[in-house]
Amino acid sequence: MLHRLRELLRFYRDLSLGPLAACLADLATLADRMLANSLTCHCGQLLDKGELPPGDLGAPESLRRLLSLVREMLSCGDGRLAPLPQRQLDVPALLQQVLEPALEACQLSASRLSAADGATYLANCAQLAHSTLAPFECTEPWLERLEALAQHQLGLLSQEQQAALLSQLGLSTPVRLLGQGPLATLPGCDVLALRTAGSRLARLLEDGFPLPLGQLLASSSHRRTLRATTLAALCDVYTQLHAAVHDPANGYPDP
Repeated sequence: MLHRLRELLRFYRDLSLGPLAACLADLATLADRMLANSLTCHCGQLLDKGELPPGDLGAPESLRRLLSLVREMLSCGDGRLAPLPQRQLDVPALLQQVLEPALEACQLSASRLSAADGATYLANCAQLAHSTLAPFECTEPWLERLEALAQHQLGLLSQEQQAALLSQLGLSTPVRLLGQGPLATLPGCDVLALRTAGSRLARLLEDGFPLPLGQLLASSSHRRTLRATTLAALCDVYTQLHAAVHDPANGYPDP
């Protein structure tokens, strides 16, 4: 309501002259301050609860409600009342006031989770915020920021998934000891260990290369990205180990 009132006051201010224009300008300034105070209060009420991430690691209810408010306010700024130069000022200010504390609250909640769960949670929060802002103009800087946040979290999640896969396959030790002497003579790197790892890898690929840490990502695009980066990293590990096994210096008979 305050948002619509401010836009109307600005609109008629720009059409008026003399004392009426000055009066409308004062009222528009007052409405602007009241709107800012109302948003600050509303954000505080939602975010001060210290909401824990939901079990599915999706965006919390507080963020969903704030994004719904942002969507409603941006939908009102369709250009009929506020000209583009004014919207270019209003939209970033609105997003800074609402999304900045909301993302800080999400990051605080994520810090209480494991590395993989925290990355999944923040990627889901960023994805929801990005999809909410995408249809609206003057949101490009925030869209870039949210995309960067999501990609960073996907990178962290991929690292966690890679480590989990290497441990599952029994390849953590061989990868860690690469280049530290004849590999075949080092603990956990003998022929039997590598053959067992190869069999596990074959079964993993036969099962469709499941990625447990990516199951709770809300975005199918994010799941595809995680799958691609993790598979690429695993292929790189395989290439390194294949070269090491065929290097006579590592002491493997009949590679």
